[in-house]
Amino acid sequence: MAIFIELHSLQNLSPSCINRDQNGSPKTSYFGGTKRAAISSQSKKAEIRKAFRESNVLKEEDVALRTSHAFEKVLDFLVASGKGKEESEQKIQLILLALKKKDKKEGDSVENDESESESESESESESSIALTTKSLWFVSSKEISAIANYILTDWVYLSVKTKKQSKEEKAQTKSIKDNIVKALDGNAIDQALFGRFLADLPTNQIEAAVSVAWTISTNAVIEQFDYFTAMDDCQPADKTGASHIGNQDYNSSTYYNYSAIDLTLLKKNLEKHLDGDIERLKVAVAIYIDLYFRTLPSGKQKGFAAYNPPDFYMINITKSQPINLANAFEVPIKVKNGESVMVKSIEKLSKKKNALDKSLSNQPQTKHHIVEDIVDEHSSLNSVLNPKDRFDSLKEMIDWVIGTI
Repeated sequence: MAIFIELHSLQNLSPSCINRDQNGSPKTSYFGGTKRAAISSQSKKAEIRKAFRESNVLKEEDVALRTSHAFEKVLDFLVASGKGKEESEQKIQLILLALKKKDKKEGDSVENDESESESESESESESSIALTTKSLWFVSSKEISAIANYILTDWVYLSVKTKKQSKEEKAQTKSIKDNIVKALDGNAIDQALFGRFLADLPTNQIEAAVSVAWTISTNAVIEQFDYFTAMDDCQPADKTGASHIGNQDYNSSTYYNYSAIDLTLLKKNLEKHLDGDIERLKVAVAIYIDLYFRTLPSGKQKGFAAYNPPDFYMINITKSQPINLANAFEVPIKVKNGESVMVKSIEKLSKKKNALDKSLSNQPQTKHHIVEDIVDEHSSLNSVLNPKDRFDSLKEMIDWVIGTI
């Protein structure tokens, strides 16, 4: 039975434009028939992966890069090993050409296979050597080293491609694919968390162990724009007015964030690299929870500095189906003068969670943390949130989760 760790948080953001659409405006989405401020899951995950790379907790081999330039790094490795650059490029190009070739299916004619091969060879020979992949590869430094070491080991065997495929060359193509598949063993922690899709190598796909929802505002969004001017500090005295004018769209909202970790799948993804040591799994869970709650997309932050952490955190550990509680805000939060959007959002979220647990007979382990000043000023929250399930810090919540693994 799968075990899920669910992460919920509520977060006020001051005026900002951290995730922009094609027009440079803050992203929005309709929910419950009302326009809401929105932050895409893609932008959230990209920022978390960046934070993974910058973390001093993880080893280099635990972090992967999403890039089309993986084989350029392989080239650097080969050159550093004493091989010539031009010959190394030829070996890598041979591998890239082999990866492009489709495996021959039963029933395919030899004639068609050879004509297609010849056509591909002609078009490829006319183009200059390119060491980039058509799609983005999510690869770790350990996998890049493994590919480079394979090339060094089979250096003599990796011969220059001929126009028509001989039996030996077909065998070489299969050998190349087999060795690249072996090298791409998915050893990094963020690969296990975020998954990997490689169209050219379907056997090296990794199913993501985390699901990340689009973040939406609990209130209806009111879009605003800033009309700004820029002055020339060295402008001649006989000239007046601004040297540049423009406008910037922005908004300010209270956001609901949600993500779920499939702990069972994460363990499976990491299993061949755990060697019986559960500590690496614990590190993966701990750093993901911490960074999920702490990170934000960085759009326009130099001009808005909306560095506002969540005020409310809740974690559920459940063997039931994970539940996104966004429906708590189908009717957007409205407040009167002096009322708090954050407090009303906490109340609605908690009530929806309790109602669904009762309706579905769920019995998750649940803990939460509220920033202290909110609890002090709004003791009514204790009626919807059990103080016995409250921790004093995010760190205590993470330690609790790790203690259950």
